[in-house]
Amino acid sequence: MLQERVRLSRGWRQRRWRPETGAYVMAVILLVLGFYFVYPVILIAVNSFNITPSIIKPATWGLDNWRIAFQDPELFEAIFNSIYIFVVSTAITFPLAVLISWALARVKMPFTYGLEFMFWVAFLVPGISSTLGWIMLLDPELGFINKALEALPFVDDGPFNIFSIGGIVWIHVIGRGVASSVMLLTPAFRNMDVTLEEASRIAGSSTMSTMMRVTLPVMMPPMVIV
Repeated sequence: MLQERVRLSRGWRQRRWRPETGAYVMAVILLVLGFYFVYPVILIAVNSFNITPSIIKPATWGLDNWRIAFQDPELFEAIFNSIYIFVVSTAITFPLAVLISWALARVKMPFTYGLEFMFWVAFLVPGISSTLGWIMLLDPELGFINKALEALPFVDDGPFNIFSIGGIVWIHVIGRGVASSVMLLTPAFRNMDVTLEEASRIAGSSTMSTMMRVTLPVMMPPMVIV
């Protein structure tokens, strides 16, 4: 009698929640989130062809906005600077994030989860707040750090400029750049099959050799996604 009740209870739970139901729910969530990401971009792209000067007047379509934009000689410099900042920031943050994630997930050290939690906190801090904080510290004229250095007898002008290419790269790296990658990569490193690393160590490989020849190749798919 008890076995029959258990069997009926299991059958009811399986009918209530099937694996394909979770796939449908995830698909709906991804579609909704994708809409909120893609729709503003599409809206901006469409409205870029609207040459009507007022939003209360009927739309008039044309290429005047694009023509005026590409006539600005500073446009291509701005595009180049944007690409340059992205490439340099990624070249710095991604290897650093991979190393930190590997250390948090695969190396035995104290306060691992506490350090990981601090990266979550860094990711959740609004970007505008951290940016304003660094501006207050490294503004070339009024920054606290520059003013403190100018008080020294052998420093004439503050050496830091947060509005330079290097300053912008620094904000990207120290802000959410490393934190967001660590947040995504650490669980992936932690869920890796540990027997692969154990087999490498049994074969005589060092920790660094195991990381380069086993861990990183196995983790290439999540790293490419990040």
